[in-house]
Amino acid sequence: MGITSSLSISSAPKIEEYSPPEPTPNDPYPGYFQLPSGTWEAYDPKYYQKFYDKWKADYDREVRALEKKAKGFEDADADDTQEVNALREMEKAKKEVQEREEKKALTKGASGEPEGPRMNIKVRSTGILRLGLTY
Repeated sequence: MGITSSLSISSAPKIEEYSPPEPTPNDPYPGYFQLPSGTWEAYDPKYYQKFYDKWKADYDREVRALEKKAKGFEDADADDTQEVNALREMEKAKKEVQEREEKKALTKGASGEPEGPRMNIKVRSTGILRLGLTY
């Protein structure tokens, strides 16, 4: 009877086989994964299609749930809203414009044009300019 041994001896280190991570919808390059060396490689199309179908089903379910919700202002909270009277706001704006126009009118003269400053400008023959303000 012979003894058989299944023991193998090797001086090379055992290298674990790299398995790519599961794809996510937020991958920088959909359909590809990065190897530890830094290079990019494509997922197997059939493998990737399983994940794609799952993401699409999840998205469609979420959209249908949103469509079933209220589409208008039916559920608006009274705390978040305030009533606005357009006529009252328009009158308020008219008053503000009128007040601004009245302030501008203070600087206008009798002719309705803006008045310039009251100054006497005298030029001497020597070329020196003298300004005199009158009050």
